[in-house]
Amino acid sequence: SRELLGRSPTTIQDYRCIQKNGFQDLMQMQLKDIDEDIIQEAVNAESRRTTSRSKKPLSAKRLRNEYGLITAVLGKYCKRLYLDDIEIPKAQKRTVELPSVSDVFRIVRGTDIELPVLLAAWLSFSMSEIRGLTKSKSIHGDYIAIEEVVVDVGGTPITKSDAKTPTRKRRHRIPAYIKKLIDQVDGDVIVPMSGRALYHRWTRLQDENHIEHITFHDLRHLNASVMAALRIPDK
Repeated sequence: SRELLGRSPTTIQDYRCIQKNGFQDLMQMQLKDIDEDIIQEAVNAESRRTTSRSKKPLSAKRLRNEYGLITAVLGKYCKRLYLDDIEIPKAQKRTVELPSVSDVFRIVRGTDIELPVLLAAWLSFSMSEIRGLTKSKSIHGDYIAIEEVVVDVGGTPITKSDAKTPTRKRRHRIPAYIKKLIDQVDGDVIVPMSGRALYHRWTRLQDENHIEHITFHDLRHLNASVMAALRIPDK
């Protein structure tokens, strides 16, 4: 039914992932047998569950996302439950020591990921936005705009015409250096690289240059620090 409501393919994929892996004790129970104590025990058990990939306990943020789906279902089909007293671990704020802009530019210059890194660090584009950029739809004279995004669903790239939020449909003037890199790209797709390939090449580049790891998404935070240093208004 969520597909009929126009939910994002990535959102539906996450629902399926939660259904398969999260709160498995609750998934096997009938609604009439569930009470508040059972839900609290299920939350406690889920907080101790380790992921198959990292072997680390679920993050508080991930647990809250899973619990949000569970409570939405329970709220619709089991209205007798009082869920306000259920305790959920609070997400810990992640602190990242960002490298300098000059260090980032130094290590990416002349590499095959120079353009996507600059699009993230200088123009604040996310990976899905970068992968969705095309010359035919995104370039308007001296401006570049978010018209589509590309996300991976089940290992297959999916193009969406809508960004995550309406405010992300924005456009920027293209700096001359970035415009030159774009002009050198063959074909219409500006960054013809999978998300996995982009992630691994960025990680390897940091290793080769002995720079402490930051995620590709952290490059957008680097952009925010640059703009703050330049006293560009938040809006």
